[in-house]
Amino acid sequence: MTFNDKVKVGCGKEFAVGDYTSAKDNWQMLYFGHVPVVDMRKYTPEVEWQKVRLDMKGKSLAYKYNSLCRWLICCQFSYASKIQVTNYVTALSRGGLIKPEDYR
Repeated sequence: MTFNDKVKVGCGKEFAVGDYTSAKDNWQMLYFGHVPVVDMRKYTPEVEWQKVRLDMKGKSLAYKYNSLCRWLICCQFSYASKIQVTNYVTALSRGGLIKPEDYR
């Protein structure tokens, strides 16, 4: 799966790349608080989410931000998508790509 030009993810809706980016990515919009371990283990292995994660690998932060926004919209901000995105944002922080103050 790639997010070029138009994307279709799980929900079947299409979103244009760049629709949800801004000059300064607001990572706070993608952080939904503490993720209970049991929920992280339940929702992060989801097949469609794993495809999105793999697509983001090695891409720019702007691309990742855009992809995460589109995933939330596509999933209608479901509880599962919020857990997935929050977990990914904190992983970016653990990897040194963003700082905790960027999203908290």
